[in-house]
Amino acid sequence: MKNVKRMATTAAALGLAAASLAGFGAGAAHADPAGAVLAPAAAHPLTLEPGDYLGDDIRTSHGVGVYSSPNASSSKSITLWAPDVVNVGCWVSGGQVYNDGDVWYKIDAWSTQDEQGWNPISGWVFAPYVDGADYFHTNMVGNCNDY
Repeated sequence: MKNVKRMATTAAALGLAAASLAGFGAGAAHADPAGAVLAPAAAHPLTLEPGDYLGDDIRTSHGVGVYSSPNASSSKSITLWAPDVVNVGCWVSGGQVYNDGDVWYKIDAWSTQDEQGWNPISGWVFAPYVDGADYFHTNMVGNCNDY
């Protein structure tokens, strides 16, 4: 009986977490005693807290700097090395780097290859040095100007 109760509690907690991620907002969704998630009639916008990262995690394929704007002439805060991971939210067309293109990804966090902890950062990385700009070319990430 103890395990059944623990499983129901875990299921309810997971349901609340999923509802929160789906955009119901903190405190708006709740679970009934059976563990079903109940949502309000109108969904609330997703509320982000520090440490909530929304983009896709991409493993770098090259040394890549994190810049203050999408241009290699802007200030660089850190250099990441393959296979570090960046959390990509969107892309823009920025400064050209040699003949490698002008696509830059906006990131909000990075981690070492083992992904044991995320480091918040707001910056730009040159897409061809992250993944050969694959996320851009395959439309896996949207244009920052569309948000």
